[in-house]
Amino acid sequence: MKTKLQNIFELGFQLAIRDFSSLYRLSFLGVFWGVAGPLVTSLSFILLQRSNIINIPDLLISYPAYVISGTLIWQLFVDSLNAPLNQVQINKSVLTKIQFPWLALIVSGFINIMINFSLKFIPIILVLMIFENSFSFQGFLVIIPILGISFFGFLIGIYVLPIITLFEDLKRVINLITGPLVFLTPALYPVPDSGILNLFIKNNPLTPFFLTARSFLFNLNDINSIESFLIIMIIILFLFIPGCFFYNLSMPILIERMEN
Repeated sequence: MKTKLQNIFELGFQLAIRDFSSLYRLSFLGVFWGVAGPLVTSLSFILLQRSNIINIPDLLISYPAYVISGTLIWQLFVDSLNAPLNQVQINKSVLTKIQFPWLALIVSGFINIMINFSLKFIPIILVLMIFENSFSFQGFLVIIPILGISFFGFLIGIYVLPIITLFEDLKRVINLITGPLVFLTPALYPVPDSGILNLFIKNNPLTPFFLTARSFLFNLNDINSIESFLIIMIIILFLFIPGCFFYNLSMPILIERMEN
């Protein structure tokens, strides 16, 4: 068992290095393209807020720090959600010809997501923390909710992978849903005090990840969000192992479909 897990992680690491190298080999601007999307979205909302087109209540941190951190974390969730399917598509020719541990693709996808996220998240957040005068060792704890929301995205991606592969229209449906779903999270604005948005955002399982990450980054000491985050993490970890078994059981069917 130990040797099998070691082989999965070693192969996953090698695949991740291969994918990362090929991703930036021919790209002159490299990681800029990964940062551009969240920054453009953030800049749009910052301009709307500065122009008083949208009304953002008083925050414990500046709105630019709030919205930039939120869009980066949201993009991590979306990338993690799409990673299982992307890995199968990237390695389609290998899957149909060579027998290897399929969980290595999940490991590869996770490593790639974390590398890409770190390259754009660390420098931007360090600058924000300096400007917010909130740099402390507590900020390093942000890795916990970061890993948590990535696991959450992977968990959903693993469970919907077989259905997406068999019914390609579902991928378009998911892409359609993830667009407006960002407005039901505290990525771009805080949780409203009342109204239907308050109901949706407060009960959104993604909300504690955003609140906990900002709490650690900017020393906000939001205890309630941390408690909710821990409960959701326990549920995610409880479902993750069955998800891996489900993934392994479904892969032969998906590979057979790819061969036809």
